[in-house]
Amino acid sequence: MSKLGLSLAIACVALLGCTRPTNRGRVVTISSGSEGLRDDQADAEAGSLSELVWRSDGSSPAIWSLRDSRDYFVPRVGLRFALPVGYVYDAGLTPTRYLVMEGATVPRAMRGERLVGDRTLQFRGAAEAPVVVSLVEIPMDVEPSTFCAWVASHAQGSPAVARDAAETVATSTTRLCELRTPAVTTRVRGFLRAGWLLIFSQQMTADGVTVELDTLVRGVHAFEE
Repeated sequence: MSKLGLSLAIACVALLGCTRPTNRGRVVTISSGSEGLRDDQADAEAGSLSELVWRSDGSSPAIWSLRDSRDYFVPRVGLRFALPVGYVYDAGLTPTRYLVMEGATVPRAMRGERLVGDRTLQFRGAAEAPVVVSLVEIPMDVEPSTFCAWVASHAQGSPAVARDAAETVATSTTRLCELRTPAVTTRVRGFLRAGWLLIFSQQMTADGVTVELDTLVRGVHAFEE
């Protein structure tokens, strides 16, 4: 990723001031109907997809899912997460990466299905501000202890680091940052692994809440689980 591209990605994630333009402005709502059946199907689907995505991600790292699936796979950082029922995602964005599942190792029922992927996704719950989830390539010398300062240094508005704490999520050591400008405070959760970073970010409400971000982060698991 070029320095300019990296700066733009980090600026968008850190400040949440830029929402990617949609092609059609269409938003798909995840329904809560037939929840037990959907969960069973999602579990079977996730198990089948894990190995396929893991093998296919090498030359085109992204956050992957089947269309309308609640399971998202991020092989580059060894993690996946599930979108809670009732949250919405922007289906109007054109994915930049595609994988067509085919071959003897693909279950017959899934052959021909298309995985879609991108480096930046956007989700909404009840809050006005969305949660932006991004996969970003970073310099190898950026470590958890320097992550918050590094993000702040690349963000628009020169935010101050108001919080910088290490926490364990899904057996991974993460960094929790709060970046503050005079206009807004943004909470950022970073999962780092070997030069790659999975970021969950959301603007905080006036009372310091980021319910949607916290809910999504609780759904993060190791890739093989």
